[in-house]
Amino acid sequence: LLISILFLLSGIAGLMYQVVWFKHLSYFLGNTTYSQVVVLSTFMGGLAIGSWWWGKKADESENPLKLAAYLEISIALYCLFYIPIFDGIKIIFIELVKSQGWPSDGNMVLSLKFLICSLTLLFPTILMGGTIPILVRYLSNHISDIGKNISILYFVNSLGAVFGSILAGFYLIQKIGLTSTVFVGALMDLLVGLVFLWIVHLSNRKAYNT
Repeated sequence: LLISILFLLSGIAGLMYQVVWFKHLSYFLGNTTYSQVVVLSTFMGGLAIGSWWWGKKADESENPLKLAAYLEISIALYCLFYIPIFDGIKIIFIELVKSQGWPSDGNMVLSLKFLICSLTLLFPTILMGGTIPILVRYLSNHISDIGKNISILYFVNSLGAVFGSILAGFYLIQKIGLTSTVFVGALMDLLVGLVFLWIVHLSNRKAYNT
């Protein structure tokens, strides 16, 4: 039950990030269609890469749950500073465009904008892609009816994604703004990571006592 709740929170946070990224990047790109393309393609691509890469790492890990905890905490820390990081990169980008004399509506500037947006989103999405295969690896060692339980967890995570998109898109952004909405999602991921570490600690203590 606890793992399911944490999966739910992780799914909520992930889609909250996606909604915020879409809104934030639309200002930078000057076009909501471009923003949607960049966010969706990078988000799905990052998840695919992360699932493949971290899935391999999970098989090699002696403690997959601790690895999942580190991923969740890393996601939280990066997203906490995402907007300031992006704003700093944007300042450098503007100075570069001015120094080179590139037209603001030219292909070079647009391509550079796409590249900046994709690179700043790729790191956290690759980390996000690793959480599910790592936890699947962890659960395969602790739950006998693995197929049934994993399908339930996927459902819970997807349900969290629905809640996250609604919560961010229709309430949080309007009430507290983009930056604070990212903070809420980051705090959720941080909580998930810390609880994972707490579970690992309890398991190690139990094994030591026995």
